[in-house]
Amino acid sequence: MKITALTDGPLLVEGLTSLVDQNGREFTLGHAPTIALCRCGASSTKPRCDGSHTKNGFRCPPFELSKAPPAVAVWEGEGGASKPVK
Repeated sequence: MKITALTDGPLLVEGLTSLVDQNGREFTLGHAPTIALCRCGASSTKPRCDGSHTKNGFRCPPFELSKAPPAVAVWEGEGGASKPVK
């Protein structure tokens, strides 16, 4: 999977196989190999981007990853039973 943060726009996610909300409900992705996820909060088609960021003044400057990306916490389990994976 590849995630690209677009300047002043959505997150483009390529190779996503499943998207699940906090209640365990799966979001239907269809057959699209890439999905644009809203970052501005104004999309009427959340979690998908509908282009609202171009009208509401959303700004998120470009950023570069450091040479040593920060550690990523990986969790397994569900709800209160979640625990970090080492």
